[in-house]
Amino acid sequence: MSFYTYVWKMHPKLKGKTKLKSHLVRKIVVTAVSLVLLILLTACAGVGTNANGSVTSITGTITGVSTSNNSVTLSVGGTSYTVNGLSTQEVQALQSQTGKTYTIQVTQNSDGSYSITVGTNPTPAANETPGVNETPEPSETPDSTETPNSTGSFTLVGPVQNASSSSLTVTMPDGTALSIAINAQTDQSDLNGAQLNAGQKVKVDVIGTSSGLSADKIKLADSGDQADANTIEFKGATTQAVGSDHMLHFNVGNHSFSYVIGSSADLGDFNGNASSIASGTPVKVKVQFNGTTGTIIKVSNNS
Repeated sequence: MSFYTYVWKMHPKLKGKTKLKSHLVRKIVVTAVSLVLLILLTACAGVGTNANGSVTSITGTITGVSTSNNSVTLSVGGTSYTVNGLSTQEVQALQSQTGKTYTIQVTQNSDGSYSITVGTNPTPAANETPGVNETPEPSETPDSTETPNSTGSFTLVGPVQNASSSSLTVTMPDGTALSIAINAQTDQSDLNGAQLNAGQKVKVDVIGTSSGLSADKIKLADSGDQADANTIEFKGATTQAVGSDHMLHFNVGNHSFSYVIGSSADLGDFNGNASSIASGTPVKVKVQFNGTTGTIIKVSNNS
């Protein structure tokens, strides 16, 4: 039985009224189709929820970034959502991403506000240029037998947030959590087979690849390592030329970092001129952290 026939038999007002039949059936069909479209649009609106109805993720266009509140505002279908709790580095990086689409995993607070979920980072849409550290999806973790092609590196000393046999999440000095893959090539000999636990401080030699960040070596941090925890030297490549804001944007593997070049930074390889650092330049970047703020104290050519 067709949809029209069903409506004709079930709707008493349609019996014996040919013109009314056609009009009402069309009206009912249009209403039904409109409801289906509304449901589809709502499903694609960019707001994910759990079984209890609490918002767990927001995908939308960045319309504003607040450095004073460490927050970002996303527009989803005309509705604005403000997400708090971002790190200073994330806020700085997102300032240049206005108008681009990002997904942020969030925790919905009791007062209805939203905070970024601890251990996650804002993630750009597939067709957008990354502007902040991205947490690799499980599919991005190198296979245990794969030898990743290095596209940069750095050494990180910090506390473990969580750990498993295949990955490790370590917190940077500015509070950013980095997810680092562990594979068959990772040197864990200094751990003597012990499982890492949350809160332990480790020293990780990190390799950047096109599929994520991988651990080259992991060891428990000693007192000497912890003394250097607030300074990190990255090896990577710039993703845009340095502008008037003196912000250096660079990638290590597929992860993006952005820090301000300090007024007294060593730029000897670039004749002391930050604006001469072009996009795509292989660089060594030494960053010193004061609390949650990272400042570049040296940039040199890594070619």
